[in-house]
Amino acid sequence: MGQDSESLLKPGAVSSLSGTLVAIPCHNEELAIGSTVLLARKHSDTVLVVDDGSRDRTASVARAAGAEVVVHSQNAGKGAAVRSAFRYARDHGYHAMVLMDGDGQHNPAEITALLAPILDGEGEVDIALGFRFGAHTQMPAWRRVGKRVLDYATSASGGGEVTDSQCGFRAYGRRAIEVLSEDLKSDGFGVESEQLVVAKDKGLRWQNVPITCAYDDIDGSTKGPIAHAIEVLSDLVAIVTMRRPLLTIGIPSLALILWSVALAIRTIQFYNETHIFPIPSALASASLGLLGAFGVFSSLILNFVARLERAIAKNGRA
Repeated sequence: MGQDSESLLKPGAVSSLSGTLVAIPCHNEELAIGSTVLLARKHSDTVLVVDDGSRDRTASVARAAGAEVVVHSQNAGKGAAVRSAFRYARDHGYHAMVLMDGDGQHNPAEITALLAPILDGEGEVDIALGFRFGAHTQMPAWRRVGKRVLDYATSASGGGEVTDSQCGFRAYGRRAIEVLSEDLKSDGFGVESEQLVVAKDKGLRWQNVPITCAYDDIDGSTKGPIAHAIEVLSDLVAIVTMRRPLLTIGIPSLALILWSVALAIRTIQFYNETHIFPIPSALASASLGLLGAFGVFSSLILNFVARLERAIAKNGRA
């Protein structure tokens, strides 16, 4: 019988930090998860599988291979599974965690290389980012193009300069675990990009670590490449909007108000010169003004909500 995630993730007192955790969020991966767990156990103290509402035997196979298992009662999305992994690492006192996919595309032998900047860096590195690079990385050309598009979108959204924003093979130190367990919100595939946006905001430091990645004979994606990219981009828009509403909504809305004022002035000037009232121009001016006013009001409300959420989270950690 699988236990629901909530029963395993209640915070408890941690007297000391110890151990490394490899966490594997997955959905319907019964064919690959057993071997992935067995190989990962050679390079970590504990392997955790977060079964995100699988309809197959993912959870039972993972347990048989020696993993701790958290089961979501229904499919909530990769972001929700990643958040469960971070909360588990936080609440069980692990000082370092590695995230990897459960479909077999990542090489568990590289876990040690990912952990090295975290464990040997004397606190100078909070996150080690797997960077798919080299002749042994079987990434098709069309995936490389899509990856770069999402890399640029992540950078533009506040993630800073990144080389592989979508890689799910990463390592985290204790500070990153504590921050990301509280601040991640995305339920979908945008969670990899969101980690970088949050890390940049919170001053976390990261380092790229070259890794290999297998694609041949691996059916690891639950969505097609276009649907995947659209979901990541929409998540990025939502993330930036909620984190910086005054910048993303307020300033454009203020520009609409100024545009409506300029259009109203031209409308009045035209009427004074011709004594003909330009109804379309007047309607356009009024519409722009109302839309701008609504946008400014919405940005102020969203900014208040964002500040309130941050204050609640801060008080909860205190």
